[in-house]
Amino acid sequence: MFKRSALICCLVVYLSSISLFAQEREKLSRQLIADHLLFLSFVDPDSAFYDYYLLVENKDLTYHSALRNSIESEVSSYWEGKAIPLKDPYFRLEADVYQRAVGLEPQLDDFLFLTNNIKHFTWLEDSYSWPLLSLTRLIKEGDKDPVLNQIGLRLWLLGDLMDSSMIGSDYTEQLVGAVKIFQQRHGLETDGVIGPATLRWLNVKPRDRARMLAENYVKKHTFLANREPQFIVINIPGFDMLLVDNGEIKLDSRVIVGKPSRQTPLLSSAITNVIINPSWRVPKRIMYRDLLPKIRRNGLYINQGNYEVYDRDGQRLFRTPSQWSDIAKGAFPYRLVQKPGEKNTLGRYKFYFPNDFSIYLHDTVTPNLFNKANRALSSGCIRVEKVKFLADWMAENLVNDKKTWQRMQVKREESRWFSLKSSLPVHLVYWTSWLDKKGKVQHRADIYNQQKAQLLSVAH
Repeated sequence: MFKRSALICCLVVYLSSISLFAQEREKLSRQLIADHLLFLSFVDPDSAFYDYYLLVENKDLTYHSALRNSIESEVSSYWEGKAIPLKDPYFRLEADVYQRAVGLEPQLDDFLFLTNNIKHFTWLEDSYSWPLLSLTRLIKEGDKDPVLNQIGLRLWLLGDLMDSSMIGSDYTEQLVGAVKIFQQRHGLETDGVIGPATLRWLNVKPRDRARMLAENYVKKHTFLANREPQFIVINIPGFDMLLVDNGEIKLDSRVIVGKPSRQTPLLSSAITNVIINPSWRVPKRIMYRDLLPKIRRNGLYINQGNYEVYDRDGQRLFRTPSQWSDIAKGAFPYRLVQKPGEKNTLGRYKFYFPNDFSIYLHDTVTPNLFNKANRALSSGCIRVEKVKFLADWMAENLVNDKKTWQRMQVKREESRWFSLKSSLPVHLVYWTSWLDKKGKVQHRADIYNQQKAQLLSVAH
């Protein structure tokens, strides 16, 4: 009798443990699905994803039965439409609800970091007020200001200040360090000085951050889902260029892009030629806006800048400095060409790809500009900081005439075009938020005002 009772007790305990395990798996499953739906509701606010999220989050019993299959179908169809595979395309065959929820997620390494950040931003929005802060002056290390209490709190809530005990009205060394981390994550000058640009980013509401991250996450991974084995991608607001070769990043370089008044266009093309020591045929808009005013003031500018002047028939023209100064005051029906050499605006290399905007990648004679945080400084073309590395990689992998390439490395006055074995795709994209290698959220100013939310148009 005793043995039978003990056996029954063990069986009850065993069955109870199975029931508790199943309940725990169901809870975890619901949490994964809820996080997934919350994220999708930011990407597609006009869909039913947010309503589904509320049902799952509030433990609505209909989710357990009728709606589960419908929700799973809509989520899987969403990712299928983006050509992004699921972790387990056969997730519906899983008996375990938790494994089923995991299998429904997209096959992206940083998806957990994404959903955690979206959930955190949503929690901040629901748990804390986020009134607009204002400044009466720049705040520098050692200053004292009541607004620092709110600034310190926001830095702590956003994860840039590790120790909440550092929050106070004194601008201490620890708080300065947190501000610099915040500034780096937002593409600002990391000087630790709290000014208008830093404050504008501090004033962006958590829900707007969630929306910005969600929308850009989908844009980025949709782009990456069907890419060529080798390609260049340039993120205009991030002022950054990546060279990717069979899934491996071969080059990560800072770039300079077009000013807001002379925007670099979004496009996809392919580099077909590399030019060593390029000449520069000055576009008319740059000639009229930038060069002719200088020539009017000083006719010597043409010779000093190593320019040549040609008429419509291609004949080179020769005039005195004073004559050039007078001619520049009129219609100036000529074209300017800057010869190859040390002074050439395009520098040592030019990477040509067909497009309707006369845009290309090139070197620069002003490398110090790469140290600026806001690098929207050009007239539309893209200047590459690590241009020599890019040129060397193309010489090794794509250039046909390697002997001539090597010979041209010691010349500066002679221009030479090089054809490639195959073209190299190049994509100019516009992502204002992403997750870095550590899973930290990076935000950038909407320099061309292309985002939907007005708050994202943060001027430097």
